[in-house]
Amino acid sequence: MNSYRELHEDVFSADLKPALEALEAMTALGTDDPDEPERVSMKDIELVPHVFQVRGLDFDEHHVSGLLSLLKQGRDLDPVVVWRCGRHVLLVDGHHRKAAYERYQLHLKRRVEIPVTWFGGSAEQAMEAAAEANVQLKLPMTPTQRNNFAWKLVKAGRFSRPKTAELSGVSERHVGNMRKVKQLLGDKADGCETWYRAQQLAEKGQIELDHDELEAKREAQVEAWAHLMSKAFTNKLSTNPTMAARVLDRYFGRNAPEVFKEWLLVSDTVTHDDVKEMLIEMPF
Repeated sequence: MNSYRELHEDVFSADLKPALEALEAMTALGTDDPDEPERVSMKDIELVPHVFQVRGLDFDEHHVSGLLSLLKQGRDLDPVVVWRCGRHVLLVDGHHRKAAYERYQLHLKRRVEIPVTWFGGSAEQAMEAAAEANVQLKLPMTPTQRNNFAWKLVKAGRFSRPKTAELSGVSERHVGNMRKVKQLLGDKADGCETWYRAQQLAEKGQIELDHDELEAKREAQVEAWAHLMSKAFTNKLSTNPTMAARVLDRYFGRNAPEVFKEWLLVSDTVTHDDVKEMLIEMPF
């Protein structure tokens, strides 16, 4: 049975940089097991969440339940992606699928082997593959997950601004903001496991953000709230303008005119010509 004791303790650090260095040091020993079977026992697949599971260990329970339903119908799921490190089989991508297989195993009350695809490359390349897979639209990372992963990459100091943005799904400008906060926090940045905590610490230290940085912070908040609305309403509001207008009017109340004015100022889709046309068509 595989044991984590063979891996350097830095693999389990909360920071990405020492974990990658420890994994790379182990693979450099040239002791990787050459065996790459098509299916692996569930007990042999191990997790290093802060390196490969870029969402953390948060699960979309609805998604896992759907996958479990497929398994109960006798269907296999797509293979999970794994990476060899010594005798260890580390999960790179597919922790929702692994969770579904684990629950299926409990359902059957017997051990189950899971189909796998072996990733060939370095620890850093495996981490990049995990990030790229999770940025895809099949099950998007939440804004919080993207921000936290981008912050982790910034703290690691091994990736360019464009690469950090590509892997995490945030903007390059936002990455630049994170880099400045890291620089201003100094050693305190290492103790901030989340981007929210880093922002809190920066604000307590009265770090002044320039216009671009403030805008990046606002944009991150906008994306987070828009995500919450999308999760709550799916497309119910966007496909029903009349109901959307009534709901928003009820919500904003007396603030509705001010919100409408600000909407016109920030919208990339509503133009002044649109407003003129709407006013002409209004029955009053």
